[in-house]
Amino acid sequence: FDGAGGFYALRGANDVEVFGMDGRTYGVVASLGDDGVQIMDVTDPARAVPVSAAFDGAGGFDALQGASDVEVYEVGGRTYCIVAAVDDDGVQIMDVTDPARPVPMSAAVDGTGGFRALSGASDVEVFGMDGRTYGIVATHHGVQIMDVTDPARPVPMSAAVDGTGGFSALSGARDVEVYEVGGRTYGIVTAVDHDGVQIMDVTDPARPVPVSAAFDGYRGFLRAQ
Repeated sequence: FDGAGGFYALRGANDVEVFGMDGRTYGVVASLGDDGVQIMDVTDPARAVPVSAAFDGAGGFDALQGASDVEVYEVGGRTYCIVAAVDDDGVQIMDVTDPARPVPMSAAVDGTGGFRALSGASDVEVFGMDGRTYGIVATHHGVQIMDVTDPARPVPMSAAVDGTGGFSALSGARDVEVYEVGGRTYGIVTAVDHDGVQIMDVTDPARPVPVSAAFDGYRGFLRAQ
């Protein structure tokens, strides 16, 4: 629990990701209430051990306010976390190769550096394409796709915004998952304001293409009575 046993960043724990390092297993938790992340050793599931914590505004971490989701990925033999921060309207990337000493690498914030769809960032998913690594972030009005191959320099690739370019179910985008079918890569996004989901082709991360949308109470998707 937060504040007990050496755990200091678990208030409002919202999301968790697990990764392995040097024969041990770790969990990294996104903490909405503590504006940060908690890393713990869960190799022995009966005795989780606090390893480290990172907080917004401390130690070079600039985009952890309202940390809502976390994903782990590897590049060049090192392990990184990307954290969606709903209150900072952005994402924080950190190096967790040494889980005891997370290192801030970069932050991307809405309205800066070409990022235009990170407002209310709530969820992030990582996927690979042609030897590069991308992040897709669900936000208030759509999704932001970025190249995170170099964790120190995330690059905006594209944005899909509700009501533009054929995207009709992205208002209140809350969660995103990526999957492959027939050699192509797709993103499926839940949209809380639209009571539905948007499916898009992200095979070319620079040009996401709307494929379909499904809404509650429409075309066989039955509204609860």
